[in-house]
Amino acid sequence: MRDPRAGWSATLMSGIPLDEWSGSGATKALHETIREFNEATTRQTKHLIVLTYVIAILTLVMTVGVGVQIWLALNAEPPPVPACPESDD
Repeated sequence: MRDPRAGWSATLMSGIPLDEWSGSGATKALHETIREFNEATTRQTKHLIVLTYVIAILTLVMTVGVGVQIWLALNAEPPPVPACPESDD
């Protein structure tokens, strides 16, 4: 009877699983890693967009506040100047 393993290379006989030997296991792991990285990058991008909108809104609020302060400063009546006391010399 013929040995069914006859003709196989020594590498396959070394006990290394075929998916590791052929690289398909590493390829699957790489694809999974890339997919996870892309998902994390997408989440990070969404957070950065939200933070950018928040900063833009806060900048607008700050600009309005500075505008109101300038308007108040320009429209305020100056304080009265106290009169100099007469000297009795």
